[in-house]
Amino acid sequence: MEVSETIPDRPDVPLFFGWFLDTDCNRMAGQRHNDIGSDYKVQVSYDSKRGWIGQIFEIGTEKYTELDTQDVKGESVLIWVPLKILGSPRAMCWIGINQIGASSY
Repeated sequence: MEVSETIPDRPDVPLFFGWFLDTDCNRMAGQRHNDIGSDYKVQVSYDSKRGWIGQIFEIGTEKYTELDTQDVKGESVLIWVPLKILGSPRAMCWIGINQIGASSY
């Protein structure tokens, strides 16, 4: 994800970057976000004690995985997600979001 401003190394407010993935491209299944029904949420967020954390949440379950394969530098946020965690889909629909502070997307 490319953003319009340099991302601070240690943000003063909660900072979150995310991707909602619809691995079956069925907008009626999963959690509705705009015109997709997301099955997974992939996020990179800042924790004041741990630094940048990458996570994958399976929507509708309690399952999540932490990843050490994220990189936040300059205006870029990258995260590498093993396809097997997502059920190895052949295609997917997705949207990207970011949140600064408590509630604005």
